[in-house]
Amino acid sequence: MNEEQLTAALVNQFGWTPEQVEVGLASRFRCEYCGKDLIADVCTCGYDYVVEHIVPRAAGGLDDAANRSASCRMCNTLKKDWDPRVVAGHDAARPVLIHAAREYVMAALRAREIRFDGERQAIRLHYQWRADHRL
Repeated sequence: MNEEQLTAALVNQFGWTPEQVEVGLASRFRCEYCGKDLIADVCTCGYDYVVEHIVPRAAGGLDDAANRSASCRMCNTLKKDWDPRVVAGHDAARPVLIHAAREYVMAALRAREIRFDGERQAIRLHYQWRADHRL
């Protein structure tokens, strides 16, 4: 199946937008921030895929192909409206902006992991303390 046939199938048979297909093909259907394969898991295929604005529209980013990236929902949530030009500069090229956004998202993910690790430890301690393992 060539790219044109794949696009037609995803749009006509599965309800994707042409924009989703275009951005997905450009990223090989991988999150451009964490590298997650966006179509590998049957449970999240298509549902975990978000077309994201690298420079948020609220910060003056354009709604064009150069400012769109493929993102998983987690990275999209972590990045929110953060503008990578803060780090990369206002004239930075797309790859530099993607790199800055990737670094920001990875730092936010590490902070989230630390927080949730503390929560997991507290829950595990609770169940170790209670011999009957009931709430």
